[in-house]
Amino acid sequence: MNRIPTEEYLKNIITPKVLEQLGVSCYNDLKFDQGSFKVPIKLNKRFSEHNLNFYDCKIVQIDGKNHHLPLGCEVMLSNATLSTSKRPNLGSFDYDNLNCTSDSITPEGWDSNLNVPQGETYIHRAHIVAHELFEDWRWKEDRDIKYFTQAAWSNLSSQNASIGKNQAYYEWLIKNKLLKDKDLEINYRVQLIYEEDEILPRGTHIRAVYMKKSNLYNVVDQINAFIPNADPRLDINYKKAVFTIKEN
Repeated sequence: MNRIPTEEYLKNIITPKVLEQLGVSCYNDLKFDQGSFKVPIKLNKRFSEHNLNFYDCKIVQIDGKNHHLPLGCEVMLSNATLSTSKRPNLGSFDYDNLNCTSDSITPEGWDSNLNVPQGETYIHRAHIVAHELFEDWRWKEDRDIKYFTQAAWSNLSSQNASIGKNQAYYEWLIKNKLLKDKDLEINYRVQLIYEEDEILPRGTHIRAVYMKKSNLYNVVDQINAFIPNADPRLDINYKKAVFTIKEN
């Protein structure tokens, strides 16, 4: 899968409620940029804890069932926070030799038929904050607030924007900056954007404030972008978390 979603495909995802949460008044305030949207709001110097500060989840009831929805996270990133260990396998861990079973992360809206090992993959178990940016030693705990179901395009590796500017692209961009500059510290916020009473987020709002430690934490750059939770191969019902594969 190497197609970048078109603006025409993505624009229907962005409702007035989404615009409100992004802090803009109309769709034309956003600038489409290879699958994501730049949010034209200047970010100020900002500090937070030097650990993962996940927001409390919210609960919505759909068809009589309660769904615990993750909302996001804030953290200070630096060269020292970059992970040196392999990313954990969210699909299979804690293997039970006696029963030949293993545990797995199953975020709200997960459909195992759309993520088949050695097969076609349409959705991912997504980290709100990438493991390579900040290693979460407690990744098995508090699952409700740490992971979400993300369409494959939004999460696939995209170095140099090879398949567009998705969430993985911005994570790669931030990691490269931190690898090259040990004097840099980044206030990093990821907010999941939902429409009213929907199981799946419409996308992720990434805000990163780049600050130089040696210069009184002067702001030198920023990222303010909305990445739709989308894949051009899918039609998505965000309210009920139903994915329909498009015919070729």
